[in-house]
Amino acid sequence: MARDEQTLSEGILLGEDPGTISELSPVVIAAAAPFRDDRGGFILRNSFRWTLARAS
Repeated sequence: MARDEQTLSEGILLGEDPGTISELSPVVIAAAAPFRDDRGGFILRNSFRWTLARAS
């Protein structure tokens, strides 16, 4: 869960410089709008499946 728009943007754009975060934050926030909760935060549920293999 991201508690607000700033936390969401910084988490999604982790590792980007402040200028890029500022530029792209509106895009991130717009894309996440369907996941906004009634307290102004965002709930993003993800499922991941992965496999680890070793070449023999």
